[in-house]
Amino acid sequence: RRLAGASAVTDTTEGAIVVLDLDGGVRAMVGGRAWSRSQFNRAVRARRQPGSAFKPVLYLAALEAGKTPETVVHDQPITIGGWSPKNDSGTYAGTMTLRHALAHSVNTVAVALQQDIGTARVVSMARRLGITST
Repeated sequence: RRLAGASAVTDTTEGAIVVLDLDGGVRAMVGGRAWSRSQFNRAVRARRQPGSAFKPVLYLAALEAGKTPETVVHDQPITIGGWSPKNDSGTYAGTMTLRHALAHSVNTVAVALQQDIGTARVVSMARRLGITST
């Protein structure tokens, strides 16, 4: 009920909340605004590109490679092989720390960081964390 009321005010179109108990069991989940209108559960059925969800893996690999949360990076335009990633805000913020870049999910910094530490390090970290691809 709160989610439905909040979405009317903020124009939110969807939401997902998962609460885990100490035993790992799911205790509550919200897969959308109104089950009576749509039984599609966005929390477990929606497909999304994993970019921002994967950033902690990238940053963990960067820490292992010698970067620190206070390492200074630059949020600026970047192009790799004809691809120019953009930030969600559509702007660039200039100089910042890795801590700030991760906290604000800055896409251009993540791409530059991956180029800096190398794809192999990121893939290795993902595999060690149990992330695989088919």
